[in-house]
Amino acid sequence: MQRSQRRLNQLELDRAALTASAQVLTAALAGGRHLTREELFARLTEAGIPTTGQRGYHILVQHAMAGLICCGAPAGKQPNFTLLDEWVPATPALPRDTALSALARRYVRSHGPATAHDLCWWSTIRLAKT
Repeated sequence: MQRSQRRLNQLELDRAALTASAQVLTAALAGGRHLTREELFARLTEAGIPTTGQRGYHILVQHAMAGLICCGAPAGKQPNFTLLDEWVPATPALPRDTALSALARRYVRSHGPATAHDLCWWSTIRLAKT
């Protein structure tokens, strides 16, 4: 998310705009609703939050990375979005070392072969000095 800050600034997507858009998305998707990108853009536009250019895309990406929304059941060939907390069952919190170990295993399975530096770059976790 930090890597996208420059682009967000260019699109004038500050904290206030993202907070307002989160409220709109939450209201639009609450109760297990699934909406297409175009439907969400319409809701945001109606609320006075422009989605022109790449603003809409970056709004959705930011909220997906923050864990508010995710892709839900598709509508034909169109991806649908829904609230993550309503779509994905809650998982128990893990101790940090256990969580990092699971992340590393999953990363290597999906991106391997990979080095510790690859994992750190991808996850933005700093490699400890030894």
